[in-house]
Amino acid sequence: MWWVGIVAGAFLRARQLAQLSVEPFPWGNATNVTNATNVTPSYEECLDFPNLGFASGYTASTSNGTHGTVSNITCSPGYLATRGELGVTVCNNGTWSLIRFENHAVWKPVDLNCQSERQVALLKEVMHYLDYTNQTWLDTDRRHFPFIDSLASQRRDNLKALQTASVKVINDTTMDIWPSEEDLQKLVNGLIENNVEPRGEPFTEAVCENFANHTLYEYPAPPAPSGFSAYATSNVAPLSAEGRAEPWAKAVDWTCREAVQKTSTGWDFMNARPILFYRVGCYCESKLMLGCPNKYPLYQHFGFSSLEHKDLEPGGGITALCWYWSDPVHPEWGYLAPSDAGHTHEDPRLTGPGSGITVAHVEAPAVNSSLLLR
Repeated sequence: MWWVGIVAGAFLRARQLAQLSVEPFPWGNATNVTNATNVTPSYEECLDFPNLGFASGYTASTSNGTHGTVSNITCSPGYLATRGELGVTVCNNGTWSLIRFENHAVWKPVDLNCQSERQVALLKEVMHYLDYTNQTWLDTDRRHFPFIDSLASQRRDNLKALQTASVKVINDTTMDIWPSEEDLQKLVNGLIENNVEPRGEPFTEAVCENFANHTLYEYPAPPAPSGFSAYATSNVAPLSAEGRAEPWAKAVDWTCREAVQKTSTGWDFMNARPILFYRVGCYCESKLMLGCPNKYPLYQHFGFSSLEHKDLEPGGGITALCWYWSDPVHPEWGYLAPSDAGHTHEDPRLTGPGSGITVAHVEAPAVNSSLLLR
């Protein structure tokens, strides 16, 4: 039976214990134990480091290393508590307890984390610009601007990488892992410099037709007998036979249509793709005697960044070929339809309800929009 072995083993162990000799009580008779000498154990003192050896930003209330000493730890002036309010460390037989070690030379209290006011302020800036650049990028993506140019796509990729790094930095600070002030400042500067601030709308065929209609308009000449000239007597459009205002006529004859330049300038061996120079704009044919209309800086009010033109020999009707280009590095700077570009001489049907162009003419200035964030 299995239980026989268990009983036999227990009996054998009992006999072995019965044969053991009982040592006498070391202090004599047990009844006189109260007369024995008291023995006090010895305790080691903790090392007396300056400020208990804590990292900069922490202040210890005492540096006494006697066993059992309690020292309160607070943040030094110029530092803020990012976790906890008060740290405590206790000298326990030669060792300061309730301490976490970041490395062999730097230690901090377990219940408190302190960072400089500048670090906290920079982290708030990172949070702000992360949220702001995310909103502007979503707005840009919604408008479908083409990021085909290599430098433009690099700006977009840099922004996404910086946003990913910002999320990691914010999450790491919840675990008391903080970058230096210099690294936080670099992150803020990167978010500002690579911000994608959209304005206007992408350049299309309809946009170029609208651009060609932003010119001086005039009333049609009123009827006059043969051999006589008629002069306007008021700034009121002449009425047709039906009693309606006659349509305005273009004072400058020119037409525009969409133009695209896409050129390979090299090969990106790291990403195995061509390096592209890409920009869109409007190609216009002008019959204006002075060549291209809307020269610098007027074309910038429409969202263009440059103008290339070629003057033609007179006699053919067309006096100049004009290319109005967008900024290849900032494709998010689209076409603007400023309703005040031609002042009161402009056709009022070009902007406003029913014009097909709904972008506001004061949406953003024609400058580097990154400067708006500083």
